[in-house]
Amino acid sequence: MPFEIVAQIPSVPQTAPSSLDINSLITIISLMITAVSVYFLFRQVQITRQFRREDALEKAVEREIEGRIGQQLMTLRSLEISLSSELEKLSNEVDSERTQFSQQFEIQKESFKEQYIQYKSQADQIQLLLERAQTLVPSLEQATGAIPQQLLTLAQQTDEPPEQLSLLLKILDHQESDSTVLEFAGDLARVRLGNRKLAEKLYYRAYNEDNLAIGARAEYLHLMAYHPEKRLQAEIDIVELARNHPNNRTVISNLNNFFVQIGDYHKLLEIGTELLMSSTHVALLWRNIAVAHTELGHSDEEVVQSYETALSYADEENYANVAVVYARYLIKRDRYQKAEKTLIKAIEALPTQSPLHLLRGDLYRELKLYTHAQTCFQIAHDTARNSTEQQNARERLSSIRLLVTIDLNLIVDPPIVT
Repeated sequence: MPFEIVAQIPSVPQTAPSSLDINSLITIISLMITAVSVYFLFRQVQITRQFRREDALEKAVEREIEGRIGQQLMTLRSLEISLSSELEKLSNEVDSERTQFSQQFEIQKESFKEQYIQYKSQADQIQLLLERAQTLVPSLEQATGAIPQQLLTLAQQTDEPPEQLSLLLKILDHQESDSTVLEFAGDLARVRLGNRKLAEKLYYRAYNEDNLAIGARAEYLHLMAYHPEKRLQAEIDIVELARNHPNNRTVISNLNNFFVQIGDYHKLLEIGTELLMSSTHVALLWRNIAVAHTELGHSDEEVVQSYETALSYADEENYANVAVVYARYLIKRDRYQKAEKTLIKAIEALPTQSPLHLLRGDLYRELKLYTHAQTCFQIAHDTARNSTEQQNARERLSSIRLLVTIDLNLIVDPPIVT
């Protein structure tokens, strides 16, 4: 029998695993799961932090960009404001220069018109003098040997200043000239010739010839207002004259003229108010009071009330005088409707008073109603009572015609203001 070697392998005990081993395995698996979870949680935290850092960085970059953009916008806005200011300043300068140029142009245009009118008027006067020069010698020859009254009549009839001057000098030197002739001659010298020096001599001689020539005395004292060295005594004398002769119209008128000339409106108001109690020329006194209120800057109500009172007392002789002064006051204050109504009412009562038509024409000219103004000036010329009124109307007519000639747009009147 062959020899056999039999290997003996130890046997493993066939026993069941214990509960301790299972718990350990479970613990190990749990630990491994926990470790994996912790790892993934840690990675998530790292990733989250990284994302947050990137987001913060992105926001910081955005803020930086926004800040820089904001600064650039502010710079651009500031530049825009600066440019707008410069453009506005430049525009204002251009507008100012354009306005100044327009104003200077209008001034030069008006100056040219006025010079043209003045030269034309002077040329017309020279032509008129040349045309009438032929009548001068015959009139002077007629005056030779004439009595003072005849000399006065000739002086009143002629419109030639040289001839008038010669006749008035003859009256002054004539031995038979009485106070009446001398006073009327003084009026011609003062009003028609504007020769105060000759008028003073005529009035002075008139009063010396007759102490009852109160009018000549008043006229002379008024003219003393032009001599500063004689004003003080003249003021005393003319106030005394007015108190002694409150019903003399010439005295009251020259009282006003004296204080207006020296510019003492306080005294004019004081004396005018005082004489209201004793004078019959209430209309003239209220007119003087209105003038004083105006020049002293008193209220419009006081001025208007004084003028209205003057008109209520004015008779035919004084109405035109008061209305003209009142209307001028209204025109200066752009109260054209009231001025027009005042003048129309005065013209209805006194249609032949040239100064009323003349002032109404001035009113329409101020309103650029040139056709109406021309009509009024023509009526003023036709109703003129002397050469002075006629010359004033002639000058207005000439200026209106020249304005129309220079600017054809002036032919058409704008609508009448109502």
